[in-house]
Amino acid sequence: IILGMEDPKPARADPGEIEDLEYYLGRLRKGGSRPAFIERSLKWVKERCLNMLGSYATKHDLEELILRRARAEGKLEQLRELRNLIEPVAPYGRKILGTLYRELWLGSEGIEKRHGVKPRYYRGAGLIEEERILAREEVLEELRSLVPKGLGIISGRGSWEVRRTLNPILKYFDLEASVFTGDRASGMEKPNPASLLECCSKLGARKVLYVGDAGEDLFLTRNASRKGLRAYLAGLLTNRYSYTFFTKCGAEAILENVNQLPKLFK
Repeated sequence: IILGMEDPKPARADPGEIEDLEYYLGRLRKGGSRPAFIERSLKWVKERCLNMLGSYATKHDLEELILRRARAEGKLEQLRELRNLIEPVAPYGRKILGTLYRELWLGSEGIEKRHGVKPRYYRGAGLIEEERILAREEVLEELRSLVPKGLGIISGRGSWEVRRTLNPILKYFDLEASVFTGDRASGMEKPNPASLLECCSKLGARKVLYVGDAGEDLFLTRNASRKGLRAYLAGLLTNRYSYTFFTKCGAEAILENVNQLPKLFK
């Protein structure tokens, strides 16, 4: 968006307090943006992202596209200033974007539990409360009887978020062996195999079927295999590009639904 502005400076450095989350999100979901340069900017980003679908791309790939565009338009310095202001990957409380996102996602209770402070911009229930569990309990019960070393969880979220969303089914998993990288220092994010290697070590497993729906999940298993673990991927289809990607990259199994997992072991 900043690349399309004639005078690329933020109107304000603080979004202020959000009192009505539904109203706030409703404005974001309307599908149109004004003024026109914002609409053009979002269209440009969307087109580039669509070109990446069906391939493995990280945020660094998109950042590189934006950098090249900024360089071509002579706006590198303005882009650096904006990034310094919002810094999306900064820890909670340090910069605007990451702080606002965490508060909208976790809500007041989550911020206080995870970070030990009162929220800055939003007080209320977070969007995390809208998440729904896809795996059925009878399926997990059956899986636990089929898998000799047990079931573990690897998540980029922290343990509070996982317990908040998956509490009804956590009894089927070995939580001592599970790894929640959101509670750790950065560097363990997928496709770094450290989390999978740690989980399997605690389970006493030398062979593992990892279930995931993204390219980073597939590369996680490949990286773990290079470290000596016999790691396989069951890829879940979540969009029309998933099947092509998992087939092209050689996923060991491809499932339309996580509840089909027991069939792989029978």
